[in-house]
Amino acid sequence: MELKTILILLIITFTLLIDNNIINAANHNIANRDSENTPNPFPTAATYTAHLITTSRSRLCPQCTFSGKHYYNADPNKQYGHVQWFYGATNDTTKSTYINFGDIFMGKKQKMFLVQDGGGKGDDSKATCTLITPYKNPIFNNSWSEEAKYVGNVFFKNELCKKFANVYPYFIQGEVYPGFYYESIFTGLPKGFVNGKIKMFTHIHIHTHTY
Repeated sequence: MELKTILILLIITFTLLIDNNIINAANHNIANRDSENTPNPFPTAATYTAHLITTSRSRLCPQCTFSGKHYYNADPNKQYGHVQWFYGATNDTTKSTYINFGDIFMGKKQKMFLVQDGGGKGDDSKATCTLITPYKNPIFNNSWSEEAKYVGNVFFKNELCKKFANVYPYFIQGEVYPGFYYESIFTGLPKGFVNGKIKMFTHIHIHTHTY
């Protein structure tokens, strides 16, 4: 084979290698971009504090403020969650009319407990409990982010976050509608959720102990 022909073959081969590397790099960047623009999986189990404000469009409690500390475990062998809320009208700045309530979900046993503030004063308020069984509604929405659309990076409650549209709540409770979901850029954890009826912001603590 002549030297000229060998050189041409080498150039073609080298060019093809370069082109393939460029294509592979482009595909890698696209894959990374798609990954970055998709919400992280929701933590399997977590304790979190939440502050929730409803609008006038809420059917559950219009223009109310809720605050509380909650826990869930979405492990298939657990399917457990509980929420504890202290809530009332947002315009009641003294919180004199606020009451407590809790929901306890036991998915494996198909039970739900509604725990209500039965009256009382100060820090000693009687609780009443109602059992719903069988409770067959799902507790977690595993398709919560399947239709998520990346909107951009924003500051939400003074923290830099990724913002996604068309996302549903993961831990199902109350009024369930799609909305905007905020994920901390630094921790990758959920930061907040907003739709036309509610605005909720959270602080999540991931742990290893389970109920």
